[in-house]
Amino acid sequence: MGVACSSSKSNSGTGGSTGSGGIGVGGHAMGGSAGAGGAVACGASGQPCCAGNSCNGGGCCVLGTNFQQTCIGSGEACTGTGLSGTCGNGSCSTASGTPCGAVGQTCCGGSDAGASFPFCTAAGANCSNGMCSACGAAGQACCGGFTCQGSLGCVSGDGGVVCGACGGENEPCCLGATQCNSGLGCDNPNATGFGFSGGGTCKNCGASGQACCAGNGGTCQSSSDTCVGQTDAGAAGTCESCGASMEPCCGRGGTCNSGLGCSGRSAGQTSGGMCETCGGAGQTCCSTPRFPTDGGPTACTGSLGCLLGASVTSQCGTCGAEGQPCCGGGSFGTCTGSGFACSGRNSASGTPGSCVACGAAGQPCCLGANRCQSGLTCNAGTCATQDAGGQ
Repeated sequence: MGVACSSSKSNSGTGGSTGSGGIGVGGHAMGGSAGAGGAVACGASGQPCCAGNSCNGGGCCVLGTNFQQTCIGSGEACTGTGLSGTCGNGSCSTASGTPCGAVGQTCCGGSDAGASFPFCTAAGANCSNGMCSACGAAGQACCGGFTCQGSLGCVSGDGGVVCGACGGENEPCCLGATQCNSGLGCDNPNATGFGFSGGGTCKNCGASGQACCAGNGGTCQSSSDTCVGQTDAGAAGTCESCGASMEPCCGRGGTCNSGLGCSGRSAGQTSGGMCETCGGAGQTCCSTPRFPTDGGPTACTGSLGCLLGASVTSQCGTCGAEGQPCCGGGSFGTCTGSGFACSGRNSASGTPGSCVACGAAGQPCCLGANRCQSGLTCNAGTCATQDAGGQ
């Protein structure tokens, strides 16, 4: 589910969240026109509602099909499932003629309309337990689309998710995709975002050349930078360019640009290593879309496979046949052809293991449905007869 913080933190809100007795949907930048960055125009009749259920000139924000919020101009007929009357000061009427949608009024839609979700039509109103209550101001609940009024954003407070100052330097990180203002980074990015768990403060960190932000062993604002030099002992790291030839490997996964691989990162490590030429025999496996690299189509050249190495997470070599190292750079090794299994593998120490015959009595169990020969069963990884303790 996608969410938006506030008008100053995001060009537009996306997605929504079902609340207590109502629904929050959509949300766009406050104001009635497109803002910087190509925000969608909002607020005029027929346009999407702006943040905080806002429509121009006292218009009404109506929930339509596919949970889309659309503005109806003041003085125009309220159209939609279960609506009647004329829009005025953000308020419509239910099908039975009861005023609805403004603060202090009943919610529109819902059971009275035969619709699935109740909603509010006035700016700064949110449906809760069948009634429209104020939203979007400091300390109030977030409005539809997790948006707030002015420069406020959704933050985790004592009463749950509420509107408050966030995103600025030394302010709480906003909940949602845009946690901090441009040039700042959240010092605890794992504590915010779409889980609504809150936490973290926006700091002058994470930009290229700046100190790393906290969390995950050091984080950076750009995916083209990685944290270099930060240690568990407390040494501060710096965000540096990564991924190109002879640059540090990017992120915890150790990724590099196309045609390169992360070399010199020991098995089990989540930092370090340099991006170098890859894919040849004895060279590191090239970065592929999958992590960890496990013999993907571009990991190695020719007939070589990607396998564990003693000094790097994975390297290219001949593998998979009987007596050869097991293929694969992850926890599980593989062998080519039926009748062989990987034995003696230890991914923590970078030992790839060897491909040996499997399925007969005393041999390792094979992979797949027929793990052992007829009359045998797999017991603790070895094929044995039932009377030998198999089960």
